[in-house]
Amino acid sequence: MSIPVDREEYGPEARPLPFERGTDGPRVVLVGVDGTRTSLRAASYAAGLARRQGAGLVVVFVSSPAAYTGLISGVVAGAVQQTHDELAAELREECRRGAEELGLPVTFLCRRGDAYTELCKAADETARTWSWWGRRSRPGTAWSARSPPGWSAPAAGRSSWCPDIASRLSDPPTRMAGMTWRAPEITRTNEPYVADERTMLEGWLDYHRQTLLMKCAGLTAEQLKTPSVEPSGLTLLGLVRHMADVERWWFRIRAAGQDIAGLYDAEEDPDADLNAVADADPEATFATFAAEVEAARAAAADLSLDDTFLRRRPDGSADEMNVRWVYVHMIEEYARHNGHADLIRERIDASPATDA
Repeated sequence: MSIPVDREEYGPEARPLPFERGTDGPRVVLVGVDGTRTSLRAASYAAGLARRQGAGLVVVFVSSPAAYTGLISGVVAGAVQQTHDELAAELREECRRGAEELGLPVTFLCRRGDAYTELCKAADETARTWSWWGRRSRPGTAWSARSPPGWSAPAAGRSSWCPDIASRLSDPPTRMAGMTWRAPEITRTNEPYVADERTMLEGWLDYHRQTLLMKCAGLTAEQLKTPSVEPSGLTLLGLVRHMADVERWWFRIRAAGQDIAGLYDAEEDPDADLNAVADADPEATFATFAAEVEAARAAAADLSLDDTFLRRRPDGSADEMNVRWVYVHMIEEYARHNGHADLIRERIDASPATDA
């Protein structure tokens, strides 16, 4: 099953109320929900606020980022998608029932993608769609949701991404366009505890792929480019670029024999993947990483663990290696760099190291 991008409306048609002192608030309240208790409390607060203000309520549910479903196995991805489908149905029913009981105009939006990006889009669309002759406002002033003071990293799959307070944006399209991009959140899947060799290797590799993204979650472009563990110049963005390149190098170029270039080849700097981050686009880098993981998985799917290939050296010699070695090496390389990522992240915002 899959969640369509849909829009459903419940309850009465929204109409602005006459001016009344103390109620000249937002005409539309937008809230994001992910099924957690915190987000549902935020939705309840938003519904109460919308009812008191005579405003419309927009509830946005965003499913897991499509780009990152490639980081988990098909069986697990299917189970995750089923859970999201069921949750969307429950939230849809809650919106319908709430609209009827409260006499409140409710719009339910179901989206697929990165939670932060989709919430921004929904707020922008809402600002354009819900135009009012509002109280103490000029014709066409739009109202939308934004984060309260102190709100920081948006996160799919965690309650912290749901704005708990609705506020007016005097110029929503401009404000939306200027909002800061942050690295998306990802829900990490545990490695299998009992499995055959191939499944175990793939499970551990996926676990470490996801761990690297977890170390980056919620950070801005500037933070991702910050070498926080002096004198090392390592950055989290550099590590994501490096591992995307390593995925391509070992699975596609070496093991599968694909005739393609490295991602960040530069004669003047053999370590450009790690070093050349100043002008790099983090959002594009994360998309590239996800694409390379997908491509690496596709390349490995046609290979046995016992299949061999030659790694040729500059002096003309060659080493025979098998695909099993590639999996073990990739797990080792991710684990090593995830240790680096732990320290870099902790120095940036004091986030404690995980158990990875």
